[in-house]
Amino acid sequence: MRQMLNEVKSAICQELEASERAHELSVRSAFADIVARHLVSRGEPLLCINTNWDVVVDDALSVALASYDETNVDLIHLHGTKWNPGTLYLPTEIAGERYRLAEHEQHLGEQLASTALKLKGAWKAVFYGIAVSALDAELAQLIATGFDSPTLEQIEIIDPDHRVVASRIRVLLNPESHCRIYGYHPDVPKDQIDYSC
Repeated sequence: MRQMLNEVKSAICQELEASERAHELSVRSAFADIVARHLVSRGEPLLCINTNWDVVVDDALSVALASYDETNVDLIHLHGTKWNPGTLYLPTEIAGERYRLAEHEQHLGEQLASTALKLKGAWKAVFYGIAVSALDAELAQLIATGFDSPTLEQIEIIDPDHRVVASRIRVLLNPESHCRIYGYHPDVPKDQIDYSC
């Protein structure tokens, strides 16, 4: 089974690489505006958690932030990257799958724990195009543990279906959290909907 999964994951990574080279994958045209409105940290550390296997958002973010002199950016691929097929999370997978190599399981577990610690001190979180699916156990665990902090003041969701994402995030937050939750459509990033209780 491990060999079959490795072959599938390697094929995914090869296809992603080819798609990136052919410019078949891209961010939305409003991405630079979204970065300017929601992500420019004005000197504060910025943690970017990417659940994609490709690096299209990473590259676009680096270009967009360059004009703001943003250098304090920590990019994390929570579900693995095309560069290391063994670390890819397929839908519904978790770090502790029985067929996963011990070193991959350890890497993924340590990454999840260290990312949750980094989130503990955050005052703002921005979700860009992340559905927060109930099938993504690792992301749900990260949100529930990383955002269980009195420092978190607001969550901004940039997604065409921000209402659904907001309800999924609300379920994962500590019921005593006073965090504000705002939704934005990515094509109209200045129109704000307040989902706070």
